[in-house]
Amino acid sequence: MLPEERLTFAVRWTGRALRVAEHLDDTDLHAYTLRVHGNELRKAGRVNAALVRLAHAVAIAGADQRAPALVQLARAAQDPATFDATLTELHRARDRPASDDPLVSATAVREVHLRGLVTTGRAPQAIALLSASPAPTLPTSPQWRIIEQITIAEVLLAAGDVTTGESTLHDAIGGGERHRLPHQLQRAARVAQGHCPTVVEAASAALSRSTTPAAGYPTQG
Repeated sequence: MLPEERLTFAVRWTGRALRVAEHLDDTDLHAYTLRVHGNELRKAGRVNAALVRLAHAVAIAGADQRAPALVQLARAAQDPATFDATLTELHRARDRPASDDPLVSATAVREVHLRGLVTTGRAPQAIALLSASPAPTLPTSPQWRIIEQITIAEVLLAAGDVTTGESTLHDAIGGGERHRLPHQLQRAARVAQGHCPTVVEAASAALSRSTTPAAGYPTQG
């Protein structure tokens, strides 16, 4: 939930937690800290390091943690082969007893699938998936709804539907500001770059308001 400029702090502190977990006789804790640290590395742009940690998390995860670890690994995958293999394993893992982890909700898995197809250079397949698969009707957290909206907008823009993509991004920006999700505001601006200048402006303005001290985010001295 931190703005991108402060992700190095999250990387540093989750890395320290991982070093502690490595010395404890608790495999579940080790797997959890691996995937949390790996996810922060991914968000900070250190994808190769993230893939190493997340693959390790998948390898040692117990039954309850395997699906969440696979979701995080799929989000970090940059090539079609890794993404497709991970997604296949994820669907197998989700066939086991259901977890209440929001990372493996229907909304989260659909978002991961859409984003992964775009990331691995397969926008037409993402467009087909968006058209063919209805949005899950089960309730989800505001954060995941906003993440999904931005991903859907990315697919719509890839399909050339600028009007709907722009509207979807504006909705996501409103939610991102309300729920104080600066990283998602920055992501919305990146997705809109070159397509929707008004969205970039709106995201920047919302980010500025969200990251002021009055909004509850500390500033660096």
